[in-house]
Amino acid sequence: ANMDLAQASDIVTDYLTAFGLKASDTTHFVDVMAYAMAHSNTDVIQLGEAYKACASTATSLGYSVEETTAVLATMANAGVKGGEAGTELGIPRLATNTKKCGDELANYGVNIYDAQGNMQSLSSILTGIAGVWGDLTDQEQANLAKTIAGTNQYSKLQTIMAGCSEAAAEGGQSFSDYTAALNNCAGSADKMAGTMLDNMNGRL
Repeated sequence: ANMDLAQASDIVTDYLTAFGLKASDTTHFVDVMAYAMAHSNTDVIQLGEAYKACASTATSLGYSVEETTAVLATMANAGVKGGEAGTELGIPRLATNTKKCGDELANYGVNIYDAQGNMQSLSSILTGIAGVWGDLTDQEQANLAKTIAGTNQYSKLQTIMAGCSEAAAEGGQSFSDYTAALNNCAGSADKMAGTMLDNMNGRL
């Protein structure tokens, strides 16, 4: 990322902790960030700013670092980056059924909690919403987005849903694409480093 070691290590150590990961997870976490930087319109500094705003909330809701980063990548491709993206990602209203958003989603067949009362994964929730999203009118989409995310953040949820669309999938840049890739991105940082060093300056 062409950043100094102190800043890079701060981002890694701060958000390993925020996501509830261990020191042994460092390599994978770095691979996740490297893959996201290489395959979406974001960079490590912007990811760090986004994580700062959402990592703790995401972890408390049971969202994995791969799912969280996948959403940030799809939002970045739509121009929503850094702290702005992180602030809009948590969607804590889902966990508390604020404004009956969970009940509204249940009407569409999307359940926030499983039969044991555990919150569903972010992938499951977004995939469920995406399954009915295309059948809604623009007005119905806006109203549902406002119910889920609130009046001030609903446009960002619409951005996330665009990242779950067939068009995004056709380009290999959908939420599902990113989630699958980030779960199997071992070696991404090492590959990137090798490419960056494979030149005269790198040899020197």
